[in-house]
Amino acid sequence: MTLPKLLLFLTFPLYVIDQVTKFWTIATFDPPWRDPGAHIAVVEGWFHFVRVHNQGVAFGFGNGTAWAPVVFLVVPIIALTMIRIFWLKGVFKHPVSMIAVALLLCGISAI
Repeated sequence: MTLPKLLLFLTFPLYVIDQVTKFWTIATFDPPWRDPGAHIAVVEGWFHFVRVHNQGVAFGFGNGTAWAPVVFLVVPIIALTMIRIFWLKGVFKHPVSMIAVALLLCGISAI
């Protein structure tokens, strides 16, 4: 499968779903600092929608710091550039690795 097909049929729809759910969440919930317990129960006691903000990296490291937004701008640019270079060099020849890269592209670009 070629990169344009993967982007069209896998990465792009997942990216759109990600963005739609983010906009829905922002439109539906007050910010967590106004109503920290707000949730929508889908399956009571098991599955709830909750609006959460984490501007840090793993486990909130860097949350609220001045450097976190810069890191979240630079790291995805580097990752996307490296994936593009490796793709052009033919590193991702196996179909499973192509799908993995398509999913990575969706996650990296969905910030």
